[in-house]
Amino acid sequence: NPAVNPEAERANIATKTAFRRRFASRTEIAGWATGCPRFFRFGFDVPAVGNAWNTWLHQRFDWDFERIRATFSLEADETDWNRVRMPTEMDPYFNHENPRSYEFAVMQQTLVTKALNRIIRGVRPVTPNHLMITDMEGCCFSGGHLTSFIPEHLESDALWLESYHWEGTRSYSSEEKKNRQPRMPTPVADKPSVEIVNAAGYVQMLTRLMRSSGKPLILCHGTDIGEKKRGVRDESDQELLVARYNTFFVESGGSAVNYWCWSDDELSKTYTRQFGVEYGTDTDPSDKKYWQAGETMGIVRYDGSERPVTRHVAGLSAERHARSAKTPATDVLVLLPSPVFQSVYRYRANQTAFGVFTSLARQGVLADAAMTSAGEDLLKVEELTGRKLVILGVNSYTRDHPEIPDRLLEYVRLGGTLCLPVASHDTLLDAWLVRRESSSLRVLTGTRSCVPVNAPRLEAVAGRHPAFETGPLSEWALDTDEPSFFAETDPGPEAEVLATAGGRPLLYRHQVGEGTVYVFTWNLDVFIFDRGKLDHYSDWWDWIWRGIVSEIRIQPDMNNPIRRIVLEMMSRYDSSRR
Repeated sequence: NPAVNPEAERANIATKTAFRRRFASRTEIAGWATGCPRFFRFGFDVPAVGNAWNTWLHQRFDWDFERIRATFSLEADETDWNRVRMPTEMDPYFNHENPRSYEFAVMQQTLVTKALNRIIRGVRPVTPNHLMITDMEGCCFSGGHLTSFIPEHLESDALWLESYHWEGTRSYSSEEKKNRQPRMPTPVADKPSVEIVNAAGYVQMLTRLMRSSGKPLILCHGTDIGEKKRGVRDESDQELLVARYNTFFVESGGSAVNYWCWSDDELSKTYTRQFGVEYGTDTDPSDKKYWQAGETMGIVRYDGSERPVTRHVAGLSAERHARSAKTPATDVLVLLPSPVFQSVYRYRANQTAFGVFTSLARQGVLADAAMTSAGEDLLKVEELTGRKLVILGVNSYTRDHPEIPDRLLEYVRLGGTLCLPVASHDTLLDAWLVRRESSSLRVLTGTRSCVPVNAPRLEAVAGRHPAFETGPLSEWALDTDEPSFFAETDPGPEAEVLATAGGRPLLYRHQVGEGTVYVFTWNLDVFIFDRGKLDHYSDWWDWIWRGIVSEIRIQPDMNNPIRRIVLEMMSRYDSSRR
């Protein structure tokens, strides 16, 4: 891998140079896929990057072995730098329970990004009139992996982002994923992809995170017709799903769409059916003539005839031709704690954030997205200044860089508004799972005490303020595989309780300096889970954002196309709404 092997990097540049030189004058070439692959792949194998890991730890821990011994709780046989195991060599594996997971993730991002930029500099002079396009595979974002580069540090000209509609919120389970379940939490919606309403949150979050690169974005997506686990039922559903994804992407600031695939081919069901053969993801490999599932993904059919989706494709192409990407509002920011998202737990953590984005869209609010760090660089207060509302987009705020509460506190004191799903009022786990005291978190929570109790069900939910009426919501259950803690708090006399559950504060606010903190005492999984069901169509918890948006006078766009699509999906697929 060029990121860890200088010889491989030189060979990569030399190969690209030799090949591309022949095409330097070709004006029909817009650009080249120019990147550096990740070295931790999806097969749960151990990458051969021990030397890079060793060097990285020396630099990050200032050659202080006692510090790393305490931070990583080294085993008895890990007696020197060369013996410190990677998280991919351990059990628990590369997940949120391993204090080394985040460190490995940052190492990969940093080394891959630096190598990628060196490759771009090396080959750009060969084709100066062509774009350098960096690509990101879909599973790097959606499937429990980690982003394989640092968007803010890229020197490419554009980003090509693959998006798996069936994997952002998984439509159906598969044996491959079940085997990973102990290592990688993968909740399943158990419904056709076209019916997954939180696809709206998935595409928004992906697009808004990648906009931090400052580069034009290209979305690559498509769907397999007639394949239950990763496709759609028919051509009508294909048209719906492609049109929705394109709308979510364009309205979030995307520039262009690349379809996977443009036409069916010899692997497609439309071809193999001529011979009485049809392959799918459940077909035994020994019965297949092809390694692939036999996808039928084309915008046009194998015989060249057009599918109904071409009407949308042609219309969008004409509408967006030669136009700059839209610039969506940035008043609201969903902030994602990097240590939570940089492990195979990311697939699970994504779900909560998707639900928050979708719920906000129902209120006519398109939110921006950011991580609390980019590689080794922590979020700066200046990146928050000017935002009217910052929402911590995790189920409960339990883990982050210890410096972040300080910066959130400064943002609020300067006049910002923060929504905080509280878990503890004075401590926070850091990136290495070390519990640290936080005086800033104590100020932000505004409570004299905080006792988390496992509460998978809340009853007697009621609003206590005209702007926070809970409507028909009176009880809710979160029957998930993880505890759902309710924080029993004791807000100070200056706090205002806006909603209660069983007579205890569920949502309250208090002023800090010139700003305000809204504290939610349960779990933001309410936006994604209804009991154990993933991707519910209920909008019963939208009163939280509706009230906050109204109180801080954010002007919603009730005619935004994403909002219209989300409401249409809820009506179409939820029989109780018809």
